[in-house]
Amino acid sequence: MIHHSSFEVQNMDTQLLGHYWLQEKGYRNAWGVGRHVLGSQIFDYWFDESGFILEHYSDGDMLNSDSIPTREAAGKDTLHIWGPNVPIAFLTAQAPERAVQPPDIVTAEAAKGIAPEFLQEAVL
Repeated sequence: MIHHSSFEVQNMDTQLLGHYWLQEKGYRNAWGVGRHVLGSQIFDYWFDESGFILEHYSDGDMLNSDSIPTREAAGKDTLHIWGPNVPIAFLTAQAPERAVQPPDIVTAEAAKGIAPEFLQEAVL
């Protein structure tokens, strides 16, 4: 089973524009905005209309042939460094009853200046 598909965006500004656009169109946020520990990407996960998870990410670590490979066990402390807590719907890859919902009362204009972790609570 594929948990999600990921798409890189140019930068965090573009990523947040996409976040607010999807929010205004009524799509359901699966998890984000936040920053992963491993890879250090800024992430934003969404359910599409079929209930699949799509990730938009930016600002990941860059590696080359001089980079030393390392391993770290995945766990609750390795999923994210900041952002909202991991929702159960993300962990189980089970979309809520409706992946697209009517736009929330919090619009992109109203959300300017609100920290992402507080915005997540307002959108639910």
